[in-house]
Amino acid sequence: MAVTHRVVRHVGVALVALASVVAAPRARAQDVGQTIAASLPRLQPRKVVPFDTGEKLTFDVRFGGLKVGSGRMEVVGMQDVRGREAWHTRFTVKGGIPFYRVNDRMESWIDTRTFESLRFVQDLEEGRRDKERTFEIYPDLATYSENGAKSTASVEDPLDDAAFMYFVRTISLEVGKTYDFNRYFRPDRNPVQIRVLRKDTINVPAGRFQTS
Repeated sequence: MAVTHRVVRHVGVALVALASVVAAPRARAQDVGQTIAASLPRLQPRKVVPFDTGEKLTFDVRFGGLKVGSGRMEVVGMQDVRGREAWHTRFTVKGGIPFYRVNDRMESWIDTRTFESLRFVQDLEEGRRDKERTFEIYPDLATYSENGAKSTASVEDPLDDAAFMYFVRTISLEVGKTYDFNRYFRPDRNPVQIRVLRKDTINVPAGRFQTS
């Protein structure tokens, strides 16, 4: 399986109770409405997914046939993000070639009920480039902000770079097909295209599994 992105190249590599009007009699009707709307995901069942807290996946990073580093994907735990229950995931890549080293980290917080990105941290150390960015993503408002800056328009059901990797694991894919998704949280970088190249079988300590 290959994941491509028009601009982003790096992929090669709500625990909240409904507010009570009685508990806040002076709240404006608009405020109460916004609080209830923000709490609606809490009423939905948690998404059924093929991963859980504590999962760790490790892999080799290769340049041609040469191993040049290693990577790891892990579901760190559950956290509350603005009143929503979220999976906290982390993706890291370390390695490189002489005179060009890579030490990248991407962390994502994904709503467990809507499977939408709520927060995304990107820390990239690639050669002489060292850049860290934190994105707060607001699915209900279809906006996001970068490093605390003014909000910018986003998309419906937003996903970030790392969240896309977990999203792909929740859908059925057919070999030879190409899938386009307009769910990347930065609209100008859509669509994200997924090409399913082949299926394979891998052996891991937990057993033998089919992959795409």
